[in-house]
Amino acid sequence: MKILFFFLSFSLAFSSSPTLKCARIQDASTLDPAVERTLYSAEVISNMFEGLVEVETPGFKVKPLLAEKWEKSADGKTWRFYLRRGIKFHDGNELDADAVVYSFRRFMRKNPIRFRSFFRYFEEIRKIDDYTVEFRLSKPDSVFLLYLSMPGAFIVSPKAEEMGKFKPIGTGPFILGKWERRKFILLRANQNYWQGKPKIGKLMFIAIPNTEWRLLQLKNGNAHILRLFSLREYNELKHNPFIKMLHTPNIIMSYIGFNTSRPPFNDRRVREAFAHIISKERLVHLLFSDHAIPAISIVPPIIPGSNNELKDYEYDVKKASKLLAEAGYPDGFSCTLYSVQGRRDLKEFLLKVKKNAEAVGIKINLKFLPFAELFKIFASGEHDLFALGWTTDIPDPSSSLESLLFSKGKNNYSLYHNPKLDRLIVEARTTLDEKKRIALYMKAQQMAHDDVAVIPLFYSSIIVAYNKSVHGVGVNFRGQLILKDVSVKP
Repeated sequence: MKILFFFLSFSLAFSSSPTLKCARIQDASTLDPAVERTLYSAEVISNMFEGLVEVETPGFKVKPLLAEKWEKSADGKTWRFYLRRGIKFHDGNELDADAVVYSFRRFMRKNPIRFRSFFRYFEEIRKIDDYTVEFRLSKPDSVFLLYLSMPGAFIVSPKAEEMGKFKPIGTGPFILGKWERRKFILLRANQNYWQGKPKIGKLMFIAIPNTEWRLLQLKNGNAHILRLFSLREYNELKHNPFIKMLHTPNIIMSYIGFNTSRPPFNDRRVREAFAHIISKERLVHLLFSDHAIPAISIVPPIIPGSNNELKDYEYDVKKASKLLAEAGYPDGFSCTLYSVQGRRDLKEFLLKVKKNAEAVGIKINLKFLPFAELFKIFASGEHDLFALGWTTDIPDPSSSLESLLFSKGKNNYSLYHNPKLDRLIVEARTTLDEKKRIALYMKAQQMAHDDVAVIPLFYSSIIVAYNKSVHGVGVNFRGQLILKDVSVKP
């Protein structure tokens, strides 16, 4: 009732100025590009801030954004960017080279681990003149340009921290209006946006963890847009004449990860046994129909360089039991599997896995928590295993491999450490010859698969449901709603 009352109150309060409302599983944790770490933060940030470049969807081509052009040295270690002139931040100050230098140095200071995962060979950034900046790298970096499109590399106003507290001041199409944490974020249109003011006056992101409540708000018109997470949700809405659907390619990889730093999952045989109790093909068909496909590599198949020649571990209870006995667990064991709240698709899949595991004596205690609590558990290193979704940062194999399996990867919650894989990943990133680097990434994916470093479960498409009065809905390849071109018509 509290959520319904909130919606009704909000609708009445803003009835004189229609607001586009997006219902989501959870609120953003921050609006600071330098420290964001979830889709829910990045989605709002991506409607307020911009980077030097952006990646087109579809096609994955890098194109100019705040920079109108760039040049690269022959050795691939020096990059020079020429800024567009006349672009203003939300506070009225002009975008210039000082702001770009400030933003990158701030990112490096505020979040050094993430900065180095993006810009592994960064040496310095310097101002050439008021509208020109230059990056110098210690080694050539095949994905440097792609990482410039990430939220962490977005440009913020040098005035953003003047009073000691960060204010989200960017150059993007929307400006922060009000933020009530764990409830909603209200943005208003940037009337001076350099690409033309948005067609909607206000934009609201509303946190509704309960799936049924989210669907109800779309059906009764209290929300305009939401992202679907299961076939059941899709089937519930697909025949509604007032609702449209937007589908994107299978870019989200859901997976099970193990704490490989301690028993029982530090033993490869136990990890393989676990892989053999998951009837992946059957479960994906049963739960998702044609809205997901079984996953084998951690790199989605639409990403150039995905190893589509890998052979999956078949469903085989006898083989799983034999492997567990060899590893010293003939009667199985008990463990806790952590996952995120609100993902109905993943929850339904895991309930089936839990039941399958009982056949070999593995007793799984499932716990579903908000992201913030999950990160604390991962940081403690006391988890057994977990299941999460992963959307690649950039359309390149390096993103998934470095983030999830590199020993110093920012999302390596498996605590996985394989020196041979680390060397392959580094070699591939510094190789500019495209054929050679793809071959290296194919080998790296095979190595990770052979070691059962994680278990990819399924690749799911992003399905956005929205009211038929809404036009121009956009979703980038990371699964974030981009709403600068949205309009609402009767």
